[in-house]
Amino acid sequence: MIGTAWVYTGWSVVGGTLFIFGFLFYYELTPPVTTPSTPTTSPVTLDVTEISTFTPDVTLTTKPSFTQCGIPPDELQEQRAANPALSGFLALILDQRIIGGTTAEDGRWPWMVYIHTKVKGEDSNEALFKNGVCGGTLLSSEWILTAAHCFDTIDPNLYGVVVGEHTITVTSGREVKRNLSEIMIYQQYNTNTYDFDIALIKMESPVLFNQFIRPACLVPNGTRTDALNKPTFSGAICATLGWGFTSSANGQRQDQLMQLNLKIIPDAICQRFTSSPGAVEAYLFRTVNPGDPKFCAGGELGEDSCNGDSGGPLVCQHDDGYYYVHGVVSYGTEVCAQQARPGVYTKVANGEINSWIRQITET
Repeated sequence: MIGTAWVYTGWSVVGGTLFIFGFLFYYELTPPVTTPSTPTTSPVTLDVTEISTFTPDVTLTTKPSFTQCGIPPDELQEQRAANPALSGFLALILDQRIIGGTTAEDGRWPWMVYIHTKVKGEDSNEALFKNGVCGGTLLSSEWILTAAHCFDTIDPNLYGVVVGEHTITVTSGREVKRNLSEIMIYQQYNTNTYDFDIALIKMESPVLFNQFIRPACLVPNGTRTDALNKPTFSGAICATLGWGFTSSANGQRQDQLMQLNLKIIPDAICQRFTSSPGAVEAYLFRTVNPGDPKFCAGGELGEDSCNGDSGGPLVCQHDDGYYYVHGVVSYGTEVCAQQARPGVYTKVANGEINSWIRQITET
């Protein structure tokens, strides 16, 4: 069978007009590999400390511990190792996941957390689905990273979380529910601009790590997530996750965990996207400027996170093969998924934010 894919290659702004470049190519579809085998060529790697224009397809040669951050389930790693050594960018396009979201494989993102309000007498899966608030990222056996705007109150008794979740209305037996003991909002969070839109929540008791419950890695302090010049992650294809709405108009919350691949946008271009005529109003006057504790991702072709995805992670695979949290879903335009209207994410590599997270979660 023959498939087609449109390859996005970059952007340019000339005379105030945004130009998007790409090309169409044809490829042969092959049946999925079910039996792992050793690649005949060396895997492609990329030193993202210099520049990352695509996510490297890294083969892990040793079976990691459940406590190691940023590692998906072992069998999924083995499936990746069985494929030819294609770049991550090309592989994601062949999976047809570059534009719009798809349902994630069960267990593909073991650090994803479902946050919900607690309503007395409503303990069913359907109630859990109805009372969903936000997503979050498991950073340790006790602490979860999410967005500050997810909470109307810091009373932990009003919220609960589920780790190991995939399909909210179906019980797989792998889910672990926890009450909360603490909600910590970053002290500089601005409710008007959504600057420093970050929070940490602590579970009442620790969870045990296993194949379906593992932490993500915290991006190193000062990492150049969206810098225009090298070294930078600008141009890197990363993933955002959530159970949020798939559209603003007549959309509904998703029962299954969704994944979406997004490209990180350089800070100068993010400023243009959020400050251009018409965009300022669309973003409710929450512009993004170079040096802000937030950044843009996606949106060139209408790909975006949406209502209900708030607090979830934007994770990037580094050249060590592990996934690191670079962003937390914060806000976008009033109408989701508009072309040239990227989503905005809290920058986890920001020095103040990163130090605050480490001080709390690593002590």
